[in-house]
Amino acid sequence: MPFLGTVTMEYCDTTTNDVARDAVLEAARRTPRDVDDWFLTLTRANEDYMDATMNADGTFRVQFSEGLGKAERVLIADSPVDEALLVKLLESYYENDGAWKTLCAWKAPAKKSLFQKIFG
Repeated sequence: MPFLGTVTMEYCDTTTNDVARDAVLEAARRTPRDVDDWFLTLTRANEDYMDATMNADGTFRVQFSEGLGKAERVLIADSPVDEALLVKLLESYYENDGAWKTLCAWKAPAKKSLFQKIFG
């Protein structure tokens, strides 16, 4: 089912409200990429989002979050994804077709201990 609301894209240092699908796909494929500064986040009006950051080896870490507060659910792609899979995940998320949920394995992030929360 196509998403009828708006999607905001944060790409590196640029935010685009009501972004077009083609702009999302072009941003995901754009090179060169700086591993220290590259990220792409798609956020829906209800504040659910899919976020991608770049790993040192050129693969991507992808995270999904829905809901706010205590009911928030966060999932991380179980393994790094390549550019082709990243584009498919972002396109599916943008289109709200649900296929992104089956394109890779997802897991809940590890809980941080109190020591890790305080001392990073």
